[in-house]
Amino acid sequence: MSAGRILTYRTQALADLKALFPLLKDIDTHAGRFDDEEIGRLIMKAPALRLAYLGSPKTDENQDGRLGCLAKFGVFIVTKDGEPMKRDAQALNIAEALLVAFDRYQPKVGGKTLSEAARNLRHDILYTSDTDKKGVLLTAVSWETKITIGASFIMEGGAVLNELYINGELVLEVAP
Repeated sequence: MSAGRILTYRTQALADLKALFPLLKDIDTHAGRFDDEEIGRLIMKAPALRLAYLGSPKTDENQDGRLGCLAKFGVFIVTKDGEPMKRDAQALNIAEALLVAFDRYQPKVGGKTLSEAARNLRHDILYTSDTDKKGVLLTAVSWETKITIGASFIMEGGAVLNELYINGELVLEVAP
């Protein structure tokens, strides 16, 4: 099955994150936002980064008639107190690097641009008393980008997908 554009964007953004922070050993994707239990599991791995696709509040038609999706992404930053910096100082340094790196971010794969330039970047402190009691700080840098979707799934004959997997098992296969 071919990867859709949103997944391809997230995959490339993850590779770029790992290249940006080669000394951080725990950089991965995450399926959305965090709760306190998930933060607890990341304490031992901090500092850690989690890249998440946060949804698409809006779709519209591009000038060429294809569907455009305003996609929201975020990098969650988990830090804990340690030497030589406290958790808030670590988080601020990482967040600033992310804001600079993802300002107008526009990844390419195989020479093709995947999206419009990133916009509406923001940094949020996601502080709660529970995270404070655990000695952790959770912050996030997020952005929006417009991605043209659907084109990579449409095959000859009009089929949208040629394979569908659920729980790792092939449940549908369309002959080409």
